[in-house]
Amino acid sequence: MTLTIGDSVIYVPKYLHIENMNKFNFNHPKCEYGIVSSVNKRFIFVRYINGIHHTAKATDPEDLFFLDGTNVINVMEVFESLKSNYKND
Repeated sequence: MTLTIGDSVIYVPKYLHIENMNKFNFNHPKCEYGIVSSVNKRFIFVRYINGIHHTAKATDPEDLFFLDGTNVINVMEVFESLKSNYKND
């Protein structure tokens, strides 16, 4: 799975990671569903769908998950690793 513009994601606040030992309830009231609008080296910009604002928010990749529960940061780490291995060949 790769992260692309337009992907649906779920924001899970860091304190929920710790409290639940990485077993997430994506229906928790502090979780937010959104759509990826852009990406830079530090943040993923997400347009959250449960708010009244339509401006994308900069979000830490560690706090984002795909709808299947896969952590976005794991996908990005694998991609970067593969990309750097390809450049070294």
